[in-house]
Amino acid sequence: MLIELNELAEICGDDPNFTIPYTLSQGKISDIQLQFNQFSLNAGFENFAGEANSVNEIIVTIPDSVRPDTYAVDVIFSNHGCETVTLPLEFMVLYPSSVIGQRWNDFLSVKNEHYNGGYIFTDYQWYLNDKPIEGYKATQIYEYGKELDFEGEYRVLLTREDDGKSIMSCAFIPIKYNEDEYTELSTLVYSNQIVVANASHAAKAKMYNVSGICVGDYEFEAGYNDIKMPSETGVYTMQIVYDTEQVQIIRIVVRQ
Repeated sequence: MLIELNELAEICGDDPNFTIPYTLSQGKISDIQLQFNQFSLNAGFENFAGEANSVNEIIVTIPDSVRPDTYAVDVIFSNHGCETVTLPLEFMVLYPSSVIGQRWNDFLSVKNEHYNGGYIFTDYQWYLNDKPIEGYKATQIYEYGKELDFEGEYRVLLTREDDGKSIMSCAFIPIKYNEDEYTELSTLVYSNQIVVANASHAAKAKMYNVSGICVGDYEFEAGYNDIKMPSETGVYTMQIVYDTEQVQIIRIVVRQ
């Protein structure tokens, strides 16, 4: 048998699976096995054995709890046991693009551990169209008066605190918000306080605590709306979804 593995597509941490494509130039394949190394097995990948298909590709299930990292597997092709070819393969699982959040047209940030799957990062390097953005090694990209590139692909190289590994995120393409859609309200408030939200358009809103639990549902009409703040102190996030499906995020600090 003459077989080679083809290049993999980008693998993101929230993908349900990925495909290993291969080219068979000579011979026949009856069976295929996947044998992962111990590191990959510990991460939740499972060995596989089955019959070859006619599309020359292998579907690999990605564990729900997989950590972005580099993994390894032996791809074993067999022709009814008469001939066997083993091809080693390393593949990298990247952080999903959802690790990046957008606030309006000029601001991107890496979500904190409460919203990114529990990861704490120590270092950040932003990229635009695969080129490093000089001067942006913090958790966010923001420059007053400068909009994001709405046709560009943003990524961020993230260094984990627990093991020091630096791994890239998948691409995030920002969307252009209609700046006329905006709700203004106080971000430093008291528990149980009635706050006025001045909304430019009709919208629905949800309030989340630091654990990501929804603690309030609101419906805004265009104009002034009275809303009651949570009774417990802490930092909350309000997500406002307008009728046009545009989203605004507001962080609110509730104190006694």
